[in-house]
Amino acid sequence: MNYQKTILCILFLLAIGSCKKDEKVAEAQYPAYLEIKKEGVDISITGMGRYATQNKELVIQTAEVFSQFQQRETNHYVLDVSEKSTRPISEKIRFYNSSGLDKHLGSLKFEESKSTMAGFAANYTSSNLLNIYLFRLTGNSGISFLRTTNQSLTNIEPIKFVDVNDGYLLVGAKINGSDRNVVVIKYSLSFNKIWEKEYGGAGNDMAMDAVDLCDTNYGILAYTYSKGAGDRDIWFLKLDRNGYVLSDTTFGGAGYDEPQRIIQQNGCDLYIAGHSASFGAPEHDGYIIKLDYKGNKVWEKTFGTPMHDGFNAITNIPNTKTFIAAGRSMQGIGQPEDIFLVSFDEDGRELWRKKYGDPNLTELPQEIIADNEFYYLACNRIDIAGKSHGLFIKDKLGK
Repeated sequence: MNYQKTILCILFLLAIGSCKKDEKVAEAQYPAYLEIKKEGVDISITGMGRYATQNKELVIQTAEVFSQFQQRETNHYVLDVSEKSTRPISEKIRFYNSSGLDKHLGSLKFEESKSTMAGFAANYTSSNLLNIYLFRLTGNSGISFLRTTNQSLTNIEPIKFVDVNDGYLLVGAKINGSDRNVVVIKYSLSFNKIWEKEYGGAGNDMAMDAVDLCDTNYGILAYTYSKGAGDRDIWFLKLDRNGYVLSDTTFGGAGYDEPQRIIQQNGCDLYIAGHSASFGAPEHDGYIIKLDYKGNKVWEKTFGTPMHDGFNAITNIPNTKTFIAAGRSMQGIGQPEDIFLVSFDEDGRELWRKKYGDPNLTELPQEIIADNEFYYLACNRIDIAGKSHGLFIKDKLGK
């Protein structure tokens, strides 16, 4: 009799366990996508930054063109990426817009305090004015401006506005007739212009990015036709705080080589992401160069497919010595481009790669951020008619 009771108890417990299993929430499916689009509006993602990191929120900056009126706006979207559902991404709030803007410079940068986040964005207008916005976010209550400024730029093509330890750098090109030189403009923390310097030669040269170096100097990433091995080459300039050149080095081969981003991680190591036709096989490949803080090459690697590939963004996986480079890969000759991702370690060894996208659309990654479980990718999607909208992707690390 006791034996029968024991059997019944075991069956009852198993039944309860089965019911609980049925009640479990389905596992989240990755990659998860969020499209940022509006009817009749061309939307391009221009930047992405962390906001309220403890809650896993991100901010995406967009450039939006209302084609009917050719009106331009900058908008910002706060995304909650902490949800544990089948589609764990949701748009929380659009908190700011500004009209009359032409070109959007740089990524968003946020500094966390007890209850607010401060950030900046820079834009360039068609009337040659540089607009710099310093703003503060408080929870979901919106935006308050700490400072705005506009300054006239003459014969300058700005590419990126970068925050450094003692202020900001605007990098791009100074237009001299049909030629361009690298230009770097230093601003103070209060956005006052301190100095402006040009660098270059007889060919077209342009700065693409900048970074603080661990020895308190600046690293400027550029391309050059004035020097190097041939065609377009990658140019790294090391500047002191007053803009004087301490050293400069070119990288690349006889073909077309172009940089896009530079980051400093794991001490003083520098990583450049771009693409190369000099070393690609048989087309352009994604190109990664590791430098020391002096600008000396530690190694260079290419990653690609039989088609045309290149990297637009790069990030470090926190608390590791591994990286992810994000770019695009052509589906076929004359076909749209897909998202192309490669993860590698500090010695350039490939760990995993992914390639995905819509067969009828071109997807161009703009920014990538990672934590210890996921990476977050901001892309632009362009259809055959040239219309664009934003695409945000959350995916698990690894293969």
